[in-house]
Amino acid sequence: GVDSYWENAYHWEDLGRHQSDDGLISLANSLARRAVRMLYEQAGNCTLGDVKLLEVTTYHHKDQYKGSLVLFESKVKNTEKAVKIESWVRPIDSFTILQHAPPASRIKNVL
Repeated sequence: GVDSYWENAYHWEDLGRHQSDDGLISLANSLARRAVRMLYEQAGNCTLGDVKLLEVTTYHHKDQYKGSLVLFESKVKNTEKAVKIESWVRPIDSFTILQHAPPASRIKNVL
């Protein structure tokens, strides 16, 4: 709807043309590697190796961040083949109160 939008946060072809956010690139690469590891854990026969980050696109609803699509390429081990994978990642809405001090007892929601 009108209250939702997608925003391109990173594209590999933009390297060198615009200043890149090193933190975003590092986090997205880590998430891509985690997605490959999860495929291996679930399928058991996943033979994917190194990843190359291609795109990060964020999704917002009513100006609140809801998640990102991370598009990456991964090489199939022992071959020259590569596959493109898109993974949806989102924050987990949770927090833990470590100590019940008076201000902490008033917290209703972090977001």
